[in-house]
Amino acid sequence: MKKVFFVLSLFVASFVFVGCSDDDDVIVSFDDLPSPTQLFIKSHFPGEEVRLIEKDNDGYDVYLVNGYDIDFDKAGDWDDIDGHGKELPQSIINLIPKAISDYVTQNYPDQFITEINKERFGYEIELGNKVELEFDTEGNFLRVDSEDKDDVSTSFNDLPSAAQSFIKTHFPNEEVRLVEKDNDSYDVYLVNGYEIDFTISGDWDDVDGHGKKLPQGIIDLMPKAISDYVAQHYPDQFITEINKERLGYEIELNKRLELEFDSEGKFLRIDK
Repeated sequence: MKKVFFVLSLFVASFVFVGCSDDDDVIVSFDDLPSPTQLFIKSHFPGEEVRLIEKDNDGYDVYLVNGYDIDFDKAGDWDDIDGHGKELPQSIINLIPKAISDYVTQNYPDQFITEINKERFGYEIELGNKVELEFDTEGNFLRVDSEDKDDVSTSFNDLPSAAQSFIKTHFPNEEVRLVEKDNDSYDVYLVNGYEIDFTISGDWDDVDGHGKKLPQGIIDLMPKAISDYVAQHYPDQFITEINKERLGYEIELNKRLELEFDSEGKFLRIDK
């Protein structure tokens, strides 16, 4: 079995708190995970690098370099597996009742499962087209989860010209998996796992690599002072998300640290 490499130093893993929405999250190492969790990752994602592990009062969040996220409870049992648009490994699909995958094959033959979430009623899964389906513990279909009722799937050609040009320029030859439109924006999901949000007029608003490094062309859209600040203060990290805010910009680094800057690129604060 291939070795799972963990890319964080022991010092960082032991002491650094990440600047994110949950102040109880602390970074730990792969060896700090419960043995069932370690075995799960080695079995279903052999040879894949672990980018980050966060521990809170409820369990562990494991982020892989390939973009997959896995949530575990305190005992080390898996709770949620998210491929962020990428198909889950067959060994993961085999963990849920076969009736679920049979239902997907029969009713959504051109789709695949990208996320599985354990729920009290059973399981909630997400497909490649962002449709969310709920099943009971035996795999019987319950309902379509229609939380985002205002979201409508549309095509690439229906995007404003500015949005189309942005994607062609910064993600040439990348396949668009899904485009959703709501009352005030477009959400574009690429097959490679990146997501881009645009305003209704087609201006970019958020670019999220889900742990993967953003292209340099995207970085260059911000004031250079921001990338200079990151290079100086976080030389071993890179930018995985940029979000335009009223104050200026909020960025996320690959160790989940979120930093805020004004419109000129001056550092404001760590987002906690």
